[in-house]
Amino acid sequence: NDYLMESVSKDSSIEPARQRVMEEAKIVPVALDLGIVMLRLAQQMQDPADRQRELEKAEETFVAIQGIAGETDEYRMFLGQVYYWLGKHEEGRALFDELLEANDRSFEILAGVSALLREVGETTNARRLIEEAYEATEVEAEKHLAARQRAVMHQDLDDEIVWLERSDPQDISVQATLSTTLGSQALQRGDDAAAVEDERH
Repeated sequence: NDYLMESVSKDSSIEPARQRVMEEAKIVPVALDLGIVMLRLAQQMQDPADRQRELEKAEETFVAIQGIAGETDEYRMFLGQVYYWLGKHEEGRALFDELLEANDRSFEILAGVSALLREVGETTNARRLIEEAYEATEVEAEKHLAARQRAVMHQDLDDEIVWLERSDPQDISVQATLSTTLGSQALQRGDDAAAVEDERH
């Protein structure tokens, strides 16, 4: 270390290079914001060709700042989305896995990545992550949040009821959805009276 420090201090090219890096680093937050805007624009485009072009521009923008921003949560989260939208699922999955591991698979990141995977159609993996988040947390409010998010990705009525019943019992929208779902379940088994009673609640 002493040798390296001495060598660096004697190298006249080091300081100008360091100054250039510092100057270029100033544009990284702007470039990151630009890439995010491009992603959001692409998601709203109806024409597949236009969407593809905008996504490719977003990818180029993110890749250009990878050297400085590549280890940040925001970078991984948004470039991961770009990759999924471009059909590069392995690249997107790798970035999301890095994001999860870098944050010790925290509740917030598990829930966030689950929501993103649901957006891009990776429902099976989205369910797996939000179930992991539900099991990992001891905070009641977080359990309710995870259960509600999981209920949205239900596989059938029985599955939806299980997760709605684990959601916040004080949330009016949860209780309304649960009553409707219980009514639908009763109709499926031919119990019209129970269906009417559930719908009333």
